[in-house]
Amino acid sequence: MTQIIQQLGKDLEEDLKKAREIWVAVAMISKKGMNFLTKSMTDAKVNIVVGIDLPTPPDVLDELYDLDQNSNQWNVWLKDKGYFHPKVYVLKFFNGRFAAYVGSGNLTWGGLHDHHEIGVRLTDQEACSNLIEIFHDYCESTESIKLTEKWLIDYRNKFVLRSEWLKKNEIQNEELKASARTTSQREKNLEIESSLRRKFVKDLTAYKNKNYYTETVQWRKGKLVELRKSVDCPKFENVDLDSFYKIKTMGSFRQTYKAGIKSEMEKFKKMLHYLSDSQVDLSERFDAAYDGDLKIKGISSAFISKILTICDPINCWVENEKSRSTLANYDVTLPKGMTPGQKYKAKALFLKSVCEEAGIPDMTILDAFLYDNAE
Repeated sequence: MTQIIQQLGKDLEEDLKKAREIWVAVAMISKKGMNFLTKSMTDAKVNIVVGIDLPTPPDVLDELYDLDQNSNQWNVWLKDKGYFHPKVYVLKFFNGRFAAYVGSGNLTWGGLHDHHEIGVRLTDQEACSNLIEIFHDYCESTESIKLTEKWLIDYRNKFVLRSEWLKKNEIQNEELKASARTTSQREKNLEIESSLRRKFVKDLTAYKNKNYYTETVQWRKGKLVELRKSVDCPKFENVDLDSFYKIKTMGSFRQTYKAGIKSEMEKFKKMLHYLSDSQVDLSERFDAAYDGDLKIKGISSAFISKILTICDPINCWVENEKSRSTLANYDVTLPKGMTPGQKYKAKALFLKSVCEEAGIPDMTILDAFLYDNAE
């Protein structure tokens, strides 16, 4: 039997109360997520493997280390290779039967209760056994490590708390809700603040009738494939920065900072993973790479937006001098007080709606229009 679940917390809590053994593989555990687990379970044996690419707080890892060291019931592993992104919970009950939850929710309050998540509850016993086998594969010595005091000290020293990101996932109060409503209203206001929107749609529609339009669409599709290959999207394991720089479509970049980016390749790969993670708000992804903890010298808004568009050309657009110049002709303006990421997201929503109205398939084609019409 397979049951579709949109909020994991309630169903998982009931199963945890009845569990004899638990297997958890997640990309992130927050303090509230950890409290949820320890308070919901009774006397179960717990096996956990967690990644570090998303910001699991040091205090949570300290707690897991103490449990792993001092309790026979807890076995904890850390996935420190590759970008670890599963969200799997398997439970064995006292009658010997299994149930499993597989979906999008991390072991955080947002992933369990507040976010728009989706998952399935499985009771197929063979599928549950296969998931436990996969869990044990994650914990092989070549794939994961056990926590140590030295590792924890080093992690804490290097850890940069993504406070705004965590607030969104962990804090629910009226001030943040009001802020979210304000941001949402700003985004809605964008259409009103483009006085030439109708002309924009008309010009885009006319662009489709150009004799070179079909050729442009096919050419852009080919370049998109090349660009995705150059950064190894969506795995981002074998990134070829030289090839990426050679492909001028959707923006070209000077070679000045390329060596510096190569010297921070692991951080660059983490940035690529984070930018491509559609579960994180677009504005927060942009801000993290632009001036947040994922910032790398030489990576501009044009660079970030090109990566975003490579990963998701339906919802993201290329922001550079050419595109800004064309948008200025259509009086696309924004309210004050928004972060660079909020501005980027607001314009992305606007441009997506314009493309849909004009019948433009994606923002790589929009970019060709914006480039051709730049002053």
